[in-house]
Amino acid sequence: MQLKKNNLSKKICIISFFLPFNIWAQDYPTIPDSQFFVPEKREFKLNELVMPCNNFYKFVCSNEISQFKIPQSKSRYVFSFNDSAEKITKKRLSYINSILASNTLPKKIEMLKNFYTSCTNIEARKIEENNLITSAVDQILKMNRQMILNEFTEKTLKGDSSLVNIEEMDNITNPKIKDLIFSYDLPLKVKEYYNNLDMINDYKSIITFLLDELNIENSERKADFIIHFEKSIASHYPTKAEMRELETKDNTIQRKYLLFRYPALNFDKILQKIPADVNLNLILTAVYSQMNSMLQKASLEELQALLLWNTLSNNITVKYSHPNYYAKYREFKLKYNGISKIDESIEKQCVQETVSALERNLDYEVVKQYYSDFPSDRIKSIVEKVQHTTLNNIKNNNWLSPAAKEKAILKIEKIRFQLVKPENLKDWDLKPVSFLYPDKFQTNKQIIRENDFNKLLKNILLPVNEMRWDMSPLTVNAYYNPTSNQFVMPMGILQPPFFDPTKSDKINMGSVGMVVAHEIGHSIDDQGSNYDETGRLSPWMSSIDLSNFKIKTQKIITLFDHEGIDGKLTLGENIADFVGLQNSFQSAFFDGTSSSNQEQKEFFVQYAKTWCGVIQPKYREFMIKTDPHSPIDLRVNGQMKLSKQFEETFMCKKGDDMTLPDSERVTLW
Repeated sequence: MQLKKNNLSKKICIISFFLPFNIWAQDYPTIPDSQFFVPEKREFKLNELVMPCNNFYKFVCSNEISQFKIPQSKSRYVFSFNDSAEKITKKRLSYINSILASNTLPKKIEMLKNFYTSCTNIEARKIEENNLITSAVDQILKMNRQMILNEFTEKTLKGDSSLVNIEEMDNITNPKIKDLIFSYDLPLKVKEYYNNLDMINDYKSIITFLLDELNIENSERKADFIIHFEKSIASHYPTKAEMRELETKDNTIQRKYLLFRYPALNFDKILQKIPADVNLNLILTAVYSQMNSMLQKASLEELQALLLWNTLSNNITVKYSHPNYYAKYREFKLKYNGISKIDESIEKQCVQETVSALERNLDYEVVKQYYSDFPSDRIKSIVEKVQHTTLNNIKNNNWLSPAAKEKAILKIEKIRFQLVKPENLKDWDLKPVSFLYPDKFQTNKQIIRENDFNKLLKNILLPVNEMRWDMSPLTVNAYYNPTSNQFVMPMGILQPPFFDPTKSDKINMGSVGMVVAHEIGHSIDDQGSNYDETGRLSPWMSSIDLSNFKIKTQKIITLFDHEGIDGKLTLGENIADFVGLQNSFQSAFFDGTSSSNQEQKEFFVQYAKTWCGVIQPKYREFMIKTDPHSPIDLRVNGQMKLSKQFEETFMCKKGDDMTLPDSERVTLW
């Protein structure tokens, strides 16, 4: 199943990682943002005091890390991603500054200018926040039970974060048409957090503090209910690993079931807005049952508190209107989620806000101005070589059934590769031009949310645009979409060290080639094998194939479990890293061309460079709980242990830390 928000798109670069070298108890050294700069290119001088067969991550990364201080506004910094992102932010800001002084702009550019201007106008934001909060409190405290439930529904139908969120996804049996899926996100993000007594007590204190600031009576009792509501729902929420399995099932739900089972959620009003021909999906049936029960049992006072908290925590920023609360909120997030200790500059914050709201529209202009010349042909050549290698490996596979092998080959042959940037304006999927205010930031965000939701409903019956990009081309990321058998690699990730134009294609295979092979690997893993070459949910591995696959990949689960990581949660990404490294190495060196041992060493060094970085300890803890990717040091060292080619290239001895007995290694494709 593919959510258009990319819930299931297999992304190479959603990062979770360990702080290197076991510096767990202390924060990593920081530097004021004003003193931080990104070098044109990092040296990554190898640490000759470290044996590569003992700790390859440290061998490649430690010298660069030892010279680095993380900006105070960041809680993690991975050089390959963040350096590129910082450079792109600089270009975006440069473009925005170029339009600020002009009073005669096309409406599509004026929209960008007004949104950014409204964000940087701190005094206007304070006034607007106060007005919106005062109005919200006055209205909510006058509502009866049904009015409150109706207001939750109205928020859903305005695209606001609410008890029922509506997103678009591809139909599982016919990915050329679109479905809708109902979802709900836990406010604390991780269900296990609701069992952390210290965290829950601190969470209660910040809720109570805000209610007190708003002069809400019985604030502590109301905070207790809000926490009870969320905790009760969390107890029915799937774990991350369980959700990974559920997302590849048929989660279709009948309208009459929604109406009968969840009356307090007003699905009758929601369904009036959704065309009758649209298929509906719901994964969180137990969550919604509990939510419905809680809403039916709650008192009027409790419902008012829940709506008020939902409104203020999701839809109305209180950053400038209630700075004392905002400071406490940041302290809470720092303590438990490891966010940075300070905010970025208002300019950078507002570039990011503009990206969040109008990314494609902004980047369409930025790409035209700054990124017109790009070596697309080299990227295409690398992709074709990796695809060819993967096909050969599948053809030579000795454990897949003949039928499954045939489907795997067909699927890889049919993958649609979309590289660098969209070829047509339609595929950018720009947002329509809207009038935005130069001094009403919150109002502008609400206008965009409503426009986005109205567009979703307006276009839901139109055929899927298979060429549409789910990422802006300046995103430092890449993804595979199983329901369209599509791989997208934007120009944002095609910067050093992922793609270094000064190095040979063989060396670049260790980085950008690995990305391509990683994503192709997702198309035929335990989840990808649920979808055929057209993107339909049509499992093509037999029960015997799946049993063999599970037996083989259990070794990967065991390896990463021993490293203190949830091997089941990270299995899909670890498999893709394993296949990506193996197939990109073969693409570089097993194609009949001559190569040297030095080139092979540089290939592995290039791979490791892509994961060099630092993270603050608390943020690391949070990401370990939420991210299906392994920590960056293990994305290097774990994969080196699994790689026979690495052992041979660096002439490692059996028993070295970066080796495994052959019996513990994996053979897949």
